[in-house]
Amino acid sequence: MKKIVKIIGWIVLLLVFSSVGFATDNPKIGFLGYFIFFSLIFGGTYLYIKSHHRKNETDPKIINLIHKSLGIIITLVSIISPVMFFRKFVNPNLGIGVYAIIVVITIVLIALGALAIMIINNSLGKKLFLTILGYLFIIVLSIVPALGMSQYSTSYANLGIAYWSAIVTASLAWWGVSLFTKKV
Repeated sequence: MKKIVKIIGWIVLLLVFSSVGFATDNPKIGFLGYFIFFSLIFGGTYLYIKSHHRKNETDPKIINLIHKSLGIIITLVSIISPVMFFRKFVNPNLGIGVYAIIVVITIVLIALGALAIMIINNSLGKKLFLTILGYLFIIVLSIVPALGMSQYSTSYANLGIAYWSAIVTASLAWWGVSLFTKKV
């Protein structure tokens, strides 16, 4: 079961990275191109590691440093990703103040999402009320991008961009934070 969850996680991550192709002039070809590109990168990396695996392990301190460094980089990319989406799709002429507000809101949503997940993980199987409260908190947080975008535009395209941005941001933030907090 653990292997199935891991495979599903890698597929979701591959699809998230491939979604960058939607920002190209031809989204169908762009998505497919990025999907093939990242599939080759992930597959090549897996095959290289599998064929060059040695019995002597790398120093855990180096692995920990790499995890923390990658975690910080990926989390920073997740924080600025909504700015890139809004600049490309919604309105490239928004002022720097609007982009700063988007970044601050993104940081707050990531922190609140992490808090909700901590509540769920710490209360799972112990306190049903807290578990349900954590899930309700995540549901409320998932509504925020649409509410924010509805103040600006109610077109389906812009609401879709807000959710697409939120999903990419959440996936990258989850990955970055989990890498940063990973214990070796």
